[in-house]
Amino acid sequence: FFRENPFNCGVTVDQQFHHDVFGYSVPGLNKKMNSNEDRFLSRTYRNITFFMVADGVSTADIGTGEIAAEEVVRLFKTDFFKRFEKLAVNLKQNIADDPAFDWYPSADDFLVRFFLEASERVTTELNALNETKNFKPPYQAPMCTTLSAAVVVYDQAAVRYAGDSPVMLFSPERNIF
Repeated sequence: FFRENPFNCGVTVDQQFHHDVFGYSVPGLNKKMNSNEDRFLSRTYRNITFFMVADGVSTADIGTGEIAAEEVVRLFKTDFFKRFEKLAVNLKQNIADDPAFDWYPSADDFLVRFFLEASERVTTELNALNETKNFKPPYQAPMCTTLSAAVVVYDQAAVRYAGDSPVMLFSPERNIF
């Protein structure tokens, strides 16, 4: 994992900063099955947001990336939702107490743990399918997904990604895209 973060732009966060989160997805090209294997999720708690995109990966004709991407979303909803709320409460309080609080390590640790557990969850699901030996479409292709996620803290973010789904910062005030 890289430690440099272009989304971390200052010593203190701007606590008055509000952000909007949006997602847009289209089905992959040249697929026989008309399905969209992308999944995205956002959760804002006290102006701190978790955002993730899981882009299911499959071959052009058989799709199982959708299962992997859905499993990653399910992981957040079942195992990380409460952890994120706890993180957001702690960050908000620590930043309120000390505007120069170094929030990045705890947000980054949250993301690292999420990525590790997501990888484990998808591997477990794939192994369970393998044990059944009942590979009917769409289960004949490898099951995997890219994953990009961020913990956005006011006007800054901790970002992690695995795969080729980019994370972009758009800020008209800073002329950044």
